[in-house]
Amino acid sequence: MRGKKFLLNFTYNYVINPLITVMSSFNSKYLFLTWMVCLLCIHGLFAQAPVTGIKANGKIMNAGDTINICIGNTIFYESLAQNGTINWQFKSSTTPTATGSGPFNILYNKAGIDTTFQTVFSGLDTVRMFILIKVNDQKPTAQFNFIQTDSCGNIPVTFNSNASVGNPTLSSYKWTFGDGVTATTPNPSYQFLSATGVSGFLSYNVKLAVTNSLNCKDSISKIVNVKKIPDANLYNPDNQVKYFLYDDVQTFARCTNSPSYLF
Repeated sequence: MRGKKFLLNFTYNYVINPLITVMSSFNSKYLFLTWMVCLLCIHGLFAQAPVTGIKANGKIMNAGDTINICIGNTIFYESLAQNGTINWQFKSSTTPTATGSGPFNILYNKAGIDTTFQTVFSGLDTVRMFILIKVNDQKPTAQFNFIQTDSCGNIPVTFNSNASVGNPTLSSYKWTFGDGVTATTPNPSYQFLSATGVSGFLSYNVKLAVTNSLNCKDSISKIVNVKKIPDANLYNPDNQVKYFLYDDVQTFARCTNSPSYLF
């Protein structure tokens, strides 16, 4: 703040005031023009320069960065620009131009290399930055099979991914087993231990989602039926039941004066 005050005083005392003194000897038209020139000088000295800034899908981008997107998907743009009016150009997207800070959700339906430009201008200067958008149409095809040696829930089920990859390699697998548990390996083995009960079956919707190195995705779901398994947990044990370890296994003892217990 002191630096700005010093600069303002210096400009007024040694530039503006002498100029006004000289020009005041001329007619009022020249005096008005002098004031206008002085005001422009002051604005130029103290105005803040415009700054560009782009955030795409939550990531802060540097000028010239590349972001991968699959055809038919969107990019969520936010502006980090300052000190000026903001204009956008999205080139081959469904929304070619925009103005302001946004946010903007831009859809890309054409494969290829696209460019996003951001221009920020003020009375002082104009600055520009760009990022590259690689729109890919090489999608994987999700597919899997599973092997059940026994349909009981406590017997592991082996899942095998046989997704069609194409040229790009798969970068991630995500399995959801329908009971809140997930896995990220290509061929997991899983026990459905939540399938408890006296009798009958439970059905689980198992889903595999795959993503390739170009950020294109696909998913598939299949139903897995498993037999319920008995629940071995003890509920509401009698207060007289005492536990002890026998061969490192927790065991309870039967008292001679209590022929039965309530569990």
